[in-house]
Amino acid sequence: MKRWYSLLEIVQFPLKMFFIAIVLMSMGDFFINPNITPYIYVQNEMILTFCQFLKYLGSFLISSVPMLVVIKMLSKRYEDSVPAYVGVVTYLLFHIVTMFVASTDLPSYCYSTMLGMQIDSKASMLSSVGMRYPLVTGFLSSIIVVIITRYCYHNSRRRFTYGILSFIDNDSWSLLSSMVLTTVAAVLFSLGWPYFLGGLENIFSFIAADIYNPANLFAYGVTERILSVFGLQDLIHNPFWLGNLGGSWMDAFGKSYTGDVSIWTALIAQNLDTFGYGRFITPYYVMNIFAVPGMLLSFYCLLTDKMERRRYGLFYLLAALTSIFAGTLIPLEIFLLIAAPALFFLHILGMSALYAFFSTLSIGIGYTYTGSLTMAMPGTLISLLPYLGVPEYSEAIMTIVSIGFTYFFFYFAVTRLYYKLLSGDFLNPKHNKERLDTFLEAVGGVANIKIINSSLNKISIYLYDPTLLDYELLNDLDVYRVAETRAGLSMEFGPSSTILKDGVRREMKRYQKELAAKPVVQKDQSIQQ
Repeated sequence: MKRWYSLLEIVQFPLKMFFIAIVLMSMGDFFINPNITPYIYVQNEMILTFCQFLKYLGSFLISSVPMLVVIKMLSKRYEDSVPAYVGVVTYLLFHIVTMFVASTDLPSYCYSTMLGMQIDSKASMLSSVGMRYPLVTGFLSSIIVVIITRYCYHNSRRRFTYGILSFIDNDSWSLLSSMVLTTVAAVLFSLGWPYFLGGLENIFSFIAADIYNPANLFAYGVTERILSVFGLQDLIHNPFWLGNLGGSWMDAFGKSYTGDVSIWTALIAQNLDTFGYGRFITPYYVMNIFAVPGMLLSFYCLLTDKMERRRYGLFYLLAALTSIFAGTLIPLEIFLLIAAPALFFLHILGMSALYAFFSTLSIGIGYTYTGSLTMAMPGTLISLLPYLGVPEYSEAIMTIVSIGFTYFFFYFAVTRLYYKLLSGDFLNPKHNKERLDTFLEAVGGVANIKIINSSLNKISIYLYDPTLLDYELLNDLDVYRVAETRAGLSMEFGPSSTILKDGVRREMKRYQKELAAKPVVQKDQSIQQ
């Protein structure tokens, strides 16, 4: 797991960018959201234009996160900048190839308008008619491009520099070989993508066969969260939120609406009963307003260093408020997948259970669609505002709040329990003891430790004599990074850092008690006359 946990250091910046993008979108949405305008009505054109700018900027940054992952993974791995440049070129090339090769008869939501890429089939003399766009690939294309670029870069450093192509330098060879392999990979991806979508359609058809069945809604929740963490949430949101799989309804004027979110929006606009709809949105209210803040509070409480708490306290508060007012599920889920996989899978089960539970109770509070799924922020306090105080929704809201507080304490307790007990080998206490003994030996013994603290994935330790540190023993403990800081040494162990710190502190207390129990030998300083 050492290499897996080390991915957190690589994706930290893209996740921060993701979070900043959500904050920008929420700021831009505040004054132009139809749920806010009845309370705060702004007519200033400059303010409204600036809000639109923030929303589109946030949306653009979110769509750019997969490419940022490519840049960060390649630039962090090597001291050379060439792999990062090659990665950007091949990432764009991958999507350009899919634009030319991929089938044009897929549903519209399977295509992306990333960076404005498009081509007119008629103008380019292609056989198909209309505009062609790249495929929606999420983080899958990022993973493929990184693997190819790393392979070609390593291979270029080992190539024989004599022969017919000796005039091509190593950097150019790395680029050319990456482009060739990426083209092949993109062609194969484009040809195989319809089969993947066909498999998803079978799952979706099973779910849509009875969207009132709690088991089907549970399956929807699992599928949705797994797709979302890979950046493919549009593949499931479009058919269920806006398409036929989410249901259909016709108003009194004969106009038909499809999709849970579209129907909810139409019913609200016409002041009609929304019973039976909102089932695909309701769990978001619990997760965004209650569960995620509960987990973030637990993260904050796991910080044992007072300086760390001062440093990150405002961030965790901002993150909790952002979750309540805008939602931060996807970046948090990506973090959990890498930093605490067990918590990630527990979270998926927890949210999927909400879909089943609310379906059983026939409770639904939907989301008013604003025109763009990329900029959609469902299940937040702002989207709940129109229904507060409305008698028809009072029972549903009270149930959501009750379940929400339950999830708040559940997520807080489970997160804390995981980091303090379950992240280690709790089924084999002997192994934990051996790991603790090895760590104490690596740092020069318990007597050499002055201060030790921990956070979610690292230990901060101040040693009396840093020269006693044994880096080879630390490597045996799967430490993937050691750095010097003002507070001493920072050692990244992954989620077991808290358990290891607790064990060290127990040994320190035992050592101090042993010292205090030893008799003090006093010298007789009396002078005999």
